[in-house]
Amino acid sequence: MVQDLNGHYKLLLGLSEPWKIETVDLSIDSSEVTITVAYPKSVTVVCPGCGMATSIYDYRKNRSWRHLDTMQFKTIITCATPRSNCDTCGIKTISVPWANKGSGFTLLFEYFAISVITHTSSITAATKLLNLNWHQIQSIMARAVVRGLEKRDGTDTIEYIGIDEKSFLKKHTYISNLYDLDKGRILDVVEGRKKEHAQALLNTIEPDVRGWVKAVAKVSKAWAIKEAFGQFWTYLYPKSIEFKPIYAILNTINV
Repeated sequence: MVQDLNGHYKLLLGLSEPWKIETVDLSIDSSEVTITVAYPKSVTVVCPGCGMATSIYDYRKNRSWRHLDTMQFKTIITCATPRSNCDTCGIKTISVPWANKGSGFTLLFEYFAISVITHTSSITAATKLLNLNWHQIQSIMARAVVRGLEKRDGTDTIEYIGIDEKSFLKKHTYISNLYDLDKGRILDVVEGRKKEHAQALLNTIEPDVRGWVKAVAKVSKAWAIKEAFGQFWTYLYPKSIEFKPIYAILNTINV
């Protein structure tokens, strides 16, 4: 029965050999499920520095990661992570397959949390639904941004871009956003809404990608943005860039 339960959770977590589920503990009083994951001492590990197979030096103290809830029970993964004994790189803690380095949450939980954040009206609402504090939410969002940036290879074709300004906080504090309208994603964000801020946004587009741009969507009163776009493109690419209001482009492409 215990082996069946451990095997069940191993499948749910997507763990492969040599990782194994050591114990699954249920606490009714605290409404928690604690899953202990282990890595056998006799099996080699991959050095996170050079990628070579090496023996295990020792294990770190148990760490915990919050995972997706099991039914209504908060689920925690614990593991004493192995440290590699590499002749070249020395002693290093290996990565675990269920979480990013430095995170106290599994990747699946972080993906779920980002979905909750994007579908709630505020960070406060998300903290209540996820039972997290403000700092935990901020760290999850920061890691999501890093993961998104790492996926970019700089070779995507961008044909329709949008630029817009947003106010936040008080005393007319603004940010400017650069969008890829075809794929419905934010490319970059800078603080401010002046010409130099639009220029900074445009400079984030890789030179090889700039020539693909067919049209720019902008807010109608953003004259500084229009000026920056015009000078930028005339200087780099002596061709006509068509300026259209955002609604005109949104009616013709899929965002």
